Amino acid sequence: MKAMKLLRFCSMIVAVLASPVSSSLCSVSLPPHLRKDCHPDPGASEVSCLARNCCWSPFKTPGIPWCFEGVDACSAVPVSERVDCYLEPEANEASCENRGCHWCPTDNATVPFCFYNSKEEAECITRFPLHKRVDCHPQPGATREACEAKGCFWCSTNLANVPWCFYPADGPYGYTLSDQPQKTAKGWRMILNKRDTISLFGDDISPIAMDIEYHTKDRLRFKIYDPNNERFEVPLNIDSPPNTADDRNYEVEFRNDSSFQFRIIRKITGTVLWETSFGGLIFSNQFIHIKTTFSSSSVYGFGEHEHPSFKHTMNYVKYGMFSRDQAPAFGNLYGVHPFYMCIENDFNAHGVLLLNSNAQDVTLSPHPSITFQTIGGVLDFYMFLGPTPENVVQQYTEAIGRPFMPPYWSLGFQLSRWGYNNIKVLQKTVERLKQYNIPHDVQYGDIDYMDCQLDFTYDKTNFAGLPEYVKALKKDGMHYVIILDPFLTKDEPEGTYKPYDLGQEMGIWINNSDGATPAIGRAWPPGDSVFPDYTNPLTTKWWIQMCMEFKNIIDYDGIWINTGEATVGEGGGQKELLYDHNRASIASIENTNQERNSGQFYTSAGDSSGSTDMNEPSNFATGQQPGCANNNLNNPPYVPDITDGVLAAKTLCPDSKTFLGDHYDTHSLFGWSQAKSTYYASQNATRKRAFVLSRSTFVGSGKYTGHWLGDNVSRWRDLHMSIIGMLEFNLFGIPYVGADICGFNEDTNYELCLRWMQLGAFYPFSRNHNSIGSKEQDPGVFGEEFATISRSVLLIRYTLLPYLYTLFYHSHISGIFYPKKPRFTSDPQTHGIDKAFLWGSSLMITPVLEKGAKSVTVYFPEAFWYNFYTGEQVPPSWQKMFVEIPAPLDIIPLFIRGGNILPIQAPARTTEQSRLNPFGLIISLDEQEEACGSLFWDDGDSIDSIEKENYFYAEYKFSNVS
Repeated sequence: MKAMKLLRFCSMIVAVLASPVSSSLCSVSLPPHLRKDCHPDPGASEVSCLARNCCWSPFKTPGIPWCFEGVDACSAVPVSERVDCYLEPEANEASCENRGCHWCPTDNATVPFCFYNSKEEAECITRFPLHKRVDCHPQPGATREACEAKGCFWCSTNLANVPWCFYPADGPYGYTLSDQPQKTAKGWRMILNKRDTISLFGDDISPIAMDIEYHTKDRLRFKIYDPNNERFEVPLNIDSPPNTADDRNYEVEFRNDSSFQFRIIRKITGTVLWETSFGGLIFSNQFIHIKTTFSSSSVYGFGEHEHPSFKHTMNYVKYGMFSRDQAPAFGNLYGVHPFYMCIENDFNAHGVLLLNSNAQDVTLSPHPSITFQTIGGVLDFYMFLGPTPENVVQQYTEAIGRPFMPPYWSLGFQLSRWGYNNIKVLQKTVERLKQYNIPHDVQYGDIDYMDCQLDFTYDKTNFAGLPEYVKALKKDGMHYVIILDPFLTKDEPEGTYKPYDLGQEMGIWINNSDGATPAIGRAWPPGDSVFPDYTNPLTTKWWIQMCMEFKNIIDYDGIWINTGEATVGEGGGQKELLYDHNRASIASIENTNQERNSGQFYTSAGDSSGSTDMNEPSNFATGQQPGCANNNLNNPPYVPDITDGVLAAKTLCPDSKTFLGDHYDTHSLFGWSQAKSTYYASQNATRKRAFVLSRSTFVGSGKYTGHWLGDNVSRWRDLHMSIIGMLEFNLFGIPYVGADICGFNEDTNYELCLRWMQLGAFYPFSRNHNSIGSKEQDPGVFGEEFATISRSVLLIRYTLLPYLYTLFYHSHISGIFYPKKPRFTSDPQTHGIDKAFLWGSSLMITPVLEKGAKSVTVYFPEAFWYNFYTGEQVPPSWQKMFVEIPAPLDIIPLFIRGGNILPIQAPARTTEQSRLNPFGLIISLDEQEEACGSLFWDDGDSIDSIEKENYFYAEYKFSNVS
């Protein structure tokens, strides 16, 4: 920071001139050890000191000069050697010193006021390149003294997330081979010993082992672990072939110079995909660290967060991963997906999974490189060689589980609200859409249908007649989805609440650290809550039974599960719930800062599908009663970069016990395990294809559930964020995904909601949902014009449902939306596009994302493109160009790629009706006047129609043979 406001400088001069300290520009803030004696003679006085043009400031400590040099006296660093440490504007003394640099204003605007403490420190950036620094003090609060006490090097920088304290270059850190690598049936095994070096947190593990397994020609596994002691491993059960694969497209090299290093190379190109030559391996009991390079800066993935772009910026950005009940923001959110894909400089692609469920963070650096840090488990990496992005996702989902096949009705438009409050409001809303003939397939019941937020109940006062109304909806061709939360009250009178009584009898709760006493938290139900342990097989049996019994009361079709982040709440303790013992409604709740910010609760209802909410798992307090003990699980030596910096925040204490082990290890698996149990519960209850919608997800969740992107906000930026989230979850193997259309929190408005209805009509999961206390936002509430435009765009969706359903079929059997033609990976312009997206490889959706916009800028990759509405070909001159396309308020621009055949069907108000209508084909020719496509069709909701081959499948091809 080189500029300084004249007023600020003048006020400093006035202050100095008014003080007897000095006659020159002096600063009493100059550290005493930097004072250079200006009057070493005995008997110095203020008069004689000032006569020498020096600074005078008596100091009580003996040996500190009272008279010291007054030219730039606040720093001993010569003006000519000052290197700016704060390039941003508006630096001040506090912000400068917080950065570890020195503050010394001058009257020379060309001289930095905030600068490195020495020329040597400024030069260290050159001597120690940023990308080669291995953090020697990863916990907050590092100081030079603490750093140097570890034998490490200190060098401040003005870049966030770059280590200031790091291991000396070529220092003795990492591990070395203890002997020659041993060949195994699957690949190699190496035993590594820790070098005699610094310990960051103690409890270092040595020896460690590294196994390399050659699973397939395009997939390998490398796992680093403790060979002598069992550590937690994620029970995903990825298939591990008994022998090494032949004709591998990769090779692994390792060497043992000063420390053990290895790299993975793509054979055909020689591209290095993984390289550990400069990143020290650290493996201690509660801190594991490894660093590697990327082959390019086109990197995607890691979740769940609200990323500003689909393609990551590599500017030392750090992302924590630990499932949390948290409205979308930069920090760690509901799910955990330590998976990334990299598009290499030659346009090949590969993916990498770290199968680890402990709290962790990753730092992306511009080298480009990545640093992984986790506080438990093992380093269990899988690499997928592609070479196309589609191949990467295919190989990834082959390992973790293919996406579930959704029932056909779940592709229709869905409506939900927290805050219908009573059945009359619900009926009025549904009828409003019907009057406008707006497609409407699925209606939801949020927690207000329940009796006092108790799972497996309904409010017989505010929602009297709900079972009969659900039957009426179904008779009209609609479906009903209920919400179920993952916690139950323990305070109902004994014998009056079977879900708790039976669960208590079966012993299925998450327990305190003693492994026997149920962990107690606070959540939506009144009083204390317990938390089912879905990693326990008995819990699945209990959950299935409860869901089947409730199906006899409310004829639901699917289940929505929430707060699967093991949420207990927010803040420093339990909040007191005040509730009406007549069980009609909860009266109030203290400020919980929850995503549902309301002082009044009501009840609601459910149908034959279900949704799970708050399954992180959430808790309205930090830890359970009476609090978390002070031990190394609840307070580990290093906490990754997660919101609040406390593992127990809004969830249970990490030393709680689950069937699989400590909550410290299994916390982020809660949503995954609940979704798995709910998948089987939905199947058993409905006797049809399962429909599960979960907020909290983990690696492999897509096999059992879809996902919505959480409690977003009614604002324009969230439209763009939803596209990024949707693209990322397709990468994670969860293609059934969407955001709350029109926004969950806060009030929407006409234009925002209309543009969101247009975008949301092309979410794979298309649902309008909002929060209690917000204005109604269903597409029938804004009047006839809004309803007409919404109906129009939803009818386009319904026309294309056979195509979308076929895409889901291909995703279910092969892992991707089966693009018959490649997706433009060789065009670098497409790598950063995240304001438009494709259905398969055929339909390009280009929504309006900005207020007041009447056009969109569209990039047309090299292909034939056709206007969806007119059928006219886009001018070939637009290929590989950004073009401004008109987008009036009633239009979302859509384009079909040449060379594709899309199956379509005449639309209707529900899928039950539309499935009876005639089919058609949209044929769009490419430059060779050819096109191809396919259609999958079955009854839409049978559990095993694919396995029993009870379906119709056709492939279409058109060619001009004239």
